[in-house]
Amino acid sequence: MNTLILYATKYGATKQIADQLARELGGNVTINNIHDGKPGIEAFDTVIVGGSVYMNKIQHGITSFLKANEKQLIKKRLGLFIGCYTPPETEGYLEQFFSTALLAHAQAKDMLGGLMQYDKMNPVYRKIFMSLKKIDDFNKNFIEPKIETERIRAFAERMQTETMRC
Repeated sequence: MNTLILYATKYGATKQIADQLARELGGNVTINNIHDGKPGIEAFDTVIVGGSVYMNKIQHGITSFLKANEKQLIKKRLGLFIGCYTPPETEGYLEQFFSTALLAHAQAKDMLGGLMQYDKMNPVYRKIFMSLKKIDDFNKNFIEPKIETERIRAFAERMQTETMRC
């Protein structure tokens, strides 16, 4: 399997996810940050695309890549993921970031966790989150996010075992 993992990250957590996913997949895996240039996907039979969600938005580079390459991606073994602190059980969340056609075609799709990297946040957002964490009602439901190792492992297994749907 000749695999491309194309990702975008704001603070680095999505790169950590992409690196762990590459280790789980093994084989010939190329990891590419979309900000370093958009590679041609012709040479890859498997393409995995992921981005971080920040303030309910995924990076523009990811959305523009997906729109520009949707027809080619549907001919590939495809995986889609996001890195975020939204709970993975949140129904309909992936649909905000990926087209219906890509989601229907994807061999694996999931939210693979994230990190709240307060020291790297915009000072305004950091102050908002720190203020929220002082509110008891907020803390009752807030779980500090983490990179979901088991979900990444399961994602890699789905990419390796499912037959390609075209």
